[in-house]
Amino acid sequence: MSTRLARSFEEDSSAGSSEQLSREDLSDKNGGLTDCLDGRRRALVVTDIAELLSISERQVYKLVAKHRIPCFKIGGSIRFDPVAISTWLRQKMSPACAERLEQRRA
Repeated sequence: MSTRLARSFEEDSSAGSSEQLSREDLSDKNGGLTDCLDGRRRALVVTDIAELLSISERQVYKLVAKHRIPCFKIGGSIRFDPVAISTWLRQKMSPACAERLEQRRA
């Protein structure tokens, strides 16, 4: 990774530290994957998606290249809208899993 890109990534990552996905958010027993995305206002980066889905960053890039995950580009950087990712995840869930998630929320 180039120095300028690395510096830009560090600034982006530290700027929204209060909104970054934390391990606590991801491992919350009361909520699902989509619950940790609700209320996010900042775009997600590849590392956030990789951690959220428990896959490698390389796999995220493959999903992006095959247009299998909603994303957008700003310059050369790939970003993900939290609302679009939440909707995408809900569509990928089986109907039974989605029902259980709704029951937990109620």
